[in-house]
Amino acid sequence: MASPEPLSSLKVGPQVRIRLSVHALVKDRHRSREFIEFLNVLDTAYPAATAIKVILDNHSAHISRETKTWLAAQPDGRCAFVFTPKHGSPCQLDTRIEATHHRIHQ
Repeated sequence: MASPEPLSSLKVGPQVRIRLSVHALVKDRHRSREFIEFLNVLDTAYPAATAIKVILDNHSAHISRETKTWLAAQPDGRCAFVFTPKHGSPCQLDTRIEATHHRIHQ
């Protein structure tokens, strides 16, 4: 599979550049099994040494027992979930992504 095109590239320091990409998997339903299928797509899209950070809302599929089991089975540092605030506005996603990115790297 080809390397995903970056959505944008953030320079966070003189030697550090973060690559943001958006991936999608459109399904008729959004249950844990479809979400895990998407996580497997992400897993195969990046080299094994790459840390994957996924920004999510608090949808039940994102916090289910099945999803937690999948996440626990991943190697340490491979995949991390970052959740948006439960009562946050869906507006201004780019601002929320930058704020979340800042929180991750503090």
